[in-house]
Amino acid sequence: MRFTLQALVALAVLSTLMLAGAAMAAPANGMRYKTIADELDTILRTKDLAWLKKTFGAPVDTVTTYPGYTVLRWKAPKETTDCKVAFAFANSAPNVIEGWSTNCPAGVGNKAYGEVAASAPVPNHVIPAAFARVVNQIKPQGKAASGMRRKASFADWLSTYVGKTEEQVYVDMKKLTSSETLHNGKVIKTYSRTVLRSEALDDYYYTCHYSLSFLKGIVVGYDQGNCSTGYFENDVFVPAETPVAPESAL
Repeated sequence: MRFTLQALVALAVLSTLMLAGAAMAAPANGMRYKTIADELDTILRTKDLAWLKKTFGAPVDTVTTYPGYTVLRWKAPKETTDCKVAFAFANSAPNVIEGWSTNCPAGVGNKAYGEVAASAPVPNHVIPAAFARVVNQIKPQGKAASGMRRKASFADWLSTYVGKTEEQVYVDMKKLTSSETLHNGKVIKTYSRTVLRSEALDDYYYTCHYSLSFLKGIVVGYDQGNCSTGYFENDVFVPAETPVAPESAL
């Protein structure tokens, strides 16, 4: 059986249209496509760490800074965006999944995960209560038991530069974005830095700006600018009973 060139072109166009129609097909009546949140919630209830490693391979991130817990992250293999999934494990039961989170679009249906009843609510991330208590224990607190320590805030870190010279500051803060001299002789220098921010079990980076004020070459104040959220990420700890460092007026 022979096909003319026109017939072959027509068949190719028809095939393309059929594939496009299949890609855009709606779920069955009364159903919706599952989201990654549905998938992760199912994994939490039915799988373990061994299954995750066999299915996803080695994790791309391993976080052990939370006492008693480990957070492992993988790139989401079935998502079109570059995003990650995270699972929490208690060190006392390292094979048991105790929580999940993701920075993927958790409310968007994805054919790759199959269908579920349209009435089924999209699950929210799961943070173990014990894990949440661990996180809360290392947050800045106004008062705490003697001897307890908390993770230092960005303001705590900036306050350690008060009294230092411009030369000492330059070693750590080379990303100068602007410098302004006030009428009283004070010099305001603004810097930028990349900051790690954590939400639930997810981490992401953003660029923020902060300022130091100098008088006669000595740091006399600071403004943490929009670097005020989260904590200083290099595992700096200070006494928990010490009030959070105040911002000096620039």
